[in-house]
Amino acid sequence: MSQLYQYHAYSESGELVKGELYADSEESAMQTLKKDYRVIVKIAEQRNSFQKGKITTSDLEQSTSQLATLLRNGLKIDKALIVLAKSNNKSAMGKLWSLVLSDIKQGELLSLALAKRPETFSTLYVEMVKIGESTGNLPIVFNRLSQNLRFQSELKSKVIQAITYPCFILIVCLLAIWAIFNFVIPSMSSMFESVEDIPSYTQFLISASEWIQNYQYYVFLILFIGIVVILSALKKHEFKVKLIEKVTSFPLVKTIIKQADRIRFATALQLTLESGVSLSAGLTLASQTVINPVLRQRLKSKVDAVSAGSELSIELAKLNLFDDIGISLISVGEESGTLAESFSEIATRSRVSFEQWLSKFTAMLEPLLILVMGGVVGSVVITMLLSIVSINDVSF
Repeated sequence: MSQLYQYHAYSESGELVKGELYADSEESAMQTLKKDYRVIVKIAEQRNSFQKGKITTSDLEQSTSQLATLLRNGLKIDKALIVLAKSNNKSAMGKLWSLVLSDIKQGELLSLALAKRPETFSTLYVEMVKIGESTGNLPIVFNRLSQNLRFQSELKSKVIQAITYPCFILIVCLLAIWAIFNFVIPSMSSMFESVEDIPSYTQFLISASEWIQNYQYYVFLILFIGIVVILSALKKHEFKVKLIEKVTSFPLVKTIIKQADRIRFATALQLTLESGVSLSAGLTLASQTVINPVLRQRLKSKVDAVSAGSELSIELAKLNLFDDIGISLISVGEESGTLAESFSEIATRSRVSFEQWLSKFTAMLEPLLILVMGGVVGSVVITMLLSIVSINDVSF
């Protein structure tokens, strides 16, 4: 397994160069450095590397936008990366740009240096950079990539924002039930010790309270182990794909992912077509941005059909991904040669539609959750009151 090494070395011109590189061992790193530098002053393994930090979509979007601005103002790619690395020297993003800069100094193309880090840079990102290198339009490419990343970040934020409040209500309800069964019911159970004929619902509450007090730590331990196992399994690609396939079959999740995939696919295809990529290549790249693995495979199968001469609108209509208006826009774009504009319009319309649906769903879900959770907590409270009434033989 490759490790990250930091080095200080003098170049042929006598300049002191500080950088980082990946190698299987220190000896391998030394051999690599000797090919490019006259004297190796220092080489040490970086055990606390940036890999422990997490680079978010928002971080990558901001950094990509900064890179586009620097290149647009005339800086060469190596100078621009130096600026980014220095301005973000305490963050994971800065460490990443330092590694990319190190690879470029060793003669690699920027696209190849990015491709070595697939955990951060997607295939679409790398291919777009490769196109920018071949056409000399890197500033435009990075600007479009930053817009695409900004859109993805905003979409993710809206989804998280929509589910935050319902999750908060659920957690509060679970804590209230836990407190009732751990503190309230045990304190009132002593009232029924001398009662011979306890109502069934009262006995159920007492038994449930005793079970929770006796086994709750085992339940918490099992939940913790389950979460750890799932998080570990998610690192395996096969398990992750199967989990996504299962999750996407749920009615509500299926609707959300379908709308998100529609927006992601349309935006990615717009981006590639505007950059001069062929339709078949753009379809291949755009298909890799969707979340649903089944849809991804079906989209890839359409590449051959379109390359063989089939109309894109007809092939996409078979997937049930776009509505009738979207298919009509694609058909018009094919006839007029303005597919990029058509997919831009589809992405905009789909985004507005998704935001409206998300707002309506959240507005409906919040009171529904309050009613359900209030009903659960209220049922427990009413049962407790009935139990107290029954022991005191109160008649209404």
